[in-house]
Amino acid sequence: MSTAPQKMPQIDRRAPVAVITFLFLTDMFYVNARSGIDPFLDAWRFPHLVLFSWLALVALFAALLHLFSPLKGLRGVILLFFLGFYQCLTGYHFVTKTPFDFSVMAYNSDATFNAESLVIIYESIGALPLIFFAGYILLALFWRPLNTAFFAPLPFSWRRIAIGAAALAAYVALTAANVAPHDEFGQFLRSIVTFQRTADQYHFAEHYPAGTYPFVVAEPAPTPPARRPHIFLIEIESFNPRFIEQNSAAGVPVMPYFSSLIPQGLYVDHFYGNTVQSSKGQFATLFSLLPSLRQKEFIRHADNRFYSLAALLRDDGYTGWFVKAYKNITFDNTGVFALRNGFDRAFSIHDFLKEGEAAHSWGWGIEDQLFYRRFFEHLDTRTEVTSGEKPLFVVLHTVMNHMKFNKTPPELRHIYPDPQNMTENFANTIHLSDQQLSVFFEELGKRDYLKESIVIITGDHGFTTAEHGYEHNELYYFEEFFRTPFLLIYPGVVIPQRIADTAYSQIDIAPTILDIIGLTPPKHHFRGQSMLHPKEPGRPVLLIQPYNGTFLGVVEYPMKYVRHVRDGEEFVYDLERDPQEADNLIATTDPSLVDRWRAALREIYLNQYLLETDQVWPSP
Repeated sequence: MSTAPQKMPQIDRRAPVAVITFLFLTDMFYVNARSGIDPFLDAWRFPHLVLFSWLALVALFAALLHLFSPLKGLRGVILLFFLGFYQCLTGYHFVTKTPFDFSVMAYNSDATFNAESLVIIYESIGALPLIFFAGYILLALFWRPLNTAFFAPLPFSWRRIAIGAAALAAYVALTAANVAPHDEFGQFLRSIVTFQRTADQYHFAEHYPAGTYPFVVAEPAPTPPARRPHIFLIEIESFNPRFIEQNSAAGVPVMPYFSSLIPQGLYVDHFYGNTVQSSKGQFATLFSLLPSLRQKEFIRHADNRFYSLAALLRDDGYTGWFVKAYKNITFDNTGVFALRNGFDRAFSIHDFLKEGEAAHSWGWGIEDQLFYRRFFEHLDTRTEVTSGEKPLFVVLHTVMNHMKFNKTPPELRHIYPDPQNMTENFANTIHLSDQQLSVFFEELGKRDYLKESIVIITGDHGFTTAEHGYEHNELYYFEEFFRTPFLLIYPGVVIPQRIADTAYSQIDIAPTILDIIGLTPPKHHFRGQSMLHPKEPGRPVLLIQPYNGTFLGVVEYPMKYVRHVRDGEEFVYDLERDPQEADNLIATTDPSLVDRWRAALREIYLNQYLLETDQVWPSP
């Protein structure tokens, strides 16, 4: 008895195409709208880019649908995962106004499952992706054409594999040609390619073979310190100088205390963090080296040899402490790295809080005033300091002004009681940090054994407060991403002055401290220069934005040059005439100047090469 051949199930392509079209349209419309772009006008002006973006997405989904067709139910799981991931990429673009860059994931994977980091990840994506993803699941389960396409058992077919391979080839071609800008997944893949690109354009291996150590400087006449003051380096988290000497919309001074301190010390108007993250800024400050282009120095280069400011001071009798307000001293491997590189102690102030004080914490950590009070109380118990046996070098890293600025308790919102946006939330938190900075000086003034002290107030990095519409720090190259205050107070020794016509950065802090105390080490690898002397020619400020395709900057105030590594696009701004960086002068700038700034980027790449080959400091 013969039986009729069983008909092979067919994929109803209309349902997947309908889902992909919906995904594409929602992405294009609400991302464009968020970025202030009219999606209809965008489609009218660039219809080919819209069409190619849609075709790319259709081709990719077709490739997944056909290549995984033999996997039965697993095919549906893969497709649903892709839809969810794509929606998360779209959500990130919607929230931050820029496509997701793989480097954000790669450079911060170690902190992904930290509780505060998970909150930031959620806030960087938003709730819409979760709503859309739930909708896709319901559609796949209850809309029969889609359920069949996703979950129906389909026998192996070379025809389907061929269709899937052709679709995948078409997708790769469209993505590589960069003609599908509205495809979030394609932009993500392009960022992976950029991340993996490691070509040595300067051929450093030929010029600096193993054992060269080109940054090491041997001083002809080393000297011991002429004075031995205590040194307090206060890093206020995410310290954007935007609100210094400024009033709120209602006329209330936002940072009156810090502003009142400026006439008492050395203040630099145009001071920069060399990059955009805490550990990277601390690396630049403590080692007078540029931070890495890739990943975090405290983790990626944990075993490298360096000679830090703390180690140098310890060799001359200081005791060095690294103290964080954040609860976890091991975050970013900070504590381990600090102890390995010259600090005698590294701890979190949470170890010394009193009962109930942990409640005075929101966002990422404890109030600044508690941080300062508990630090000084603990310092009183250390006889090596109170007796005068050892001068103290301490880094105090606050955390109250960290991301999640909207978490400030209502009773502490003194500038904007009912904040309407990120800028107003930031004004509230930085005002609170300013107000509580006075506690540090009150506690310092109570202790005679600390009467001779250098106090430096700066930031671990700047932070955007939506000056250009962006609210996340891993996006662009504008001033607010890098600028941070610098104020050094040492009464009777450092003459108060305000430097307004020259730019300095974090790598200049260590040389300035050594200059003030009169210490010249026999050898060092510090790349900065003292801010007490006129800027030497050929020493511009160098900036590194490691995310979003990497932006590298050169500042010779008032001029600023920026190169986008991924796209090769260049920008030049006159910061004195155009502080908002609205007018790109690259087309009208003297080509010899541009060539000089391009050449200055070599220092960044040389620094990177020496970090990756461990050739900054030789073995003892």
